[in-house]
Amino acid sequence: MPLGVLQLAGGFDPQTVQGLGTGVRIGGSLLISIVVGAILLYGAPDFLERTIRRAREETVRSFLWGFGVEIAIFIVSVLLIITIIGALVAIPLLLVLAIIVYVGQISVFIHLGRRALEYADVDNDLVALVVAAVLAAVLGAIPILGPVLTFVAGAVGFGAILVNWRSD
Repeated sequence: MPLGVLQLAGGFDPQTVQGLGTGVRIGGSLLISIVVGAILLYGAPDFLERTIRRAREETVRSFLWGFGVEIAIFIVSVLLIITIIGALVAIPLLLVLAIIVYVGQISVFIHLGRRALEYADVDNDLVALVVAAVLAAVLGAIPILGPVLTFVAGAVGFGAILVNWRSD
């Protein structure tokens, strides 16, 4: 989940996360990724498959939509927060953005987990979910490159959700 969004919303203290050990951060990321991924796999499988299909078939378009809308929402939210009263709208808006981007990111990681398992000739969504969670957690722990790659995955997934929503 984009930590900057949570920090801006007032629900995140970066010093707390920096003080945690890498193992605790990776473990928390694994747990959250598995829970969100399981909800997608078993609670909204059609939504997940449509998101993965769009992200796979229209990766650049999905990224551009995701990145563009993330930037636009962030700018609008900053402008709203400046007005103080607009903060009542901006903070929930940023939290919803963070959740949707995270769902898109996990969707992309599930797809990558499935692709990795194809090489081992394994066709099991539960195993793909575990691979996806490990991938998300490990990438998130890599300095500089990890956040860039998870941001790109989130933008592609979020964009795929947006493009699907626009085409419905």
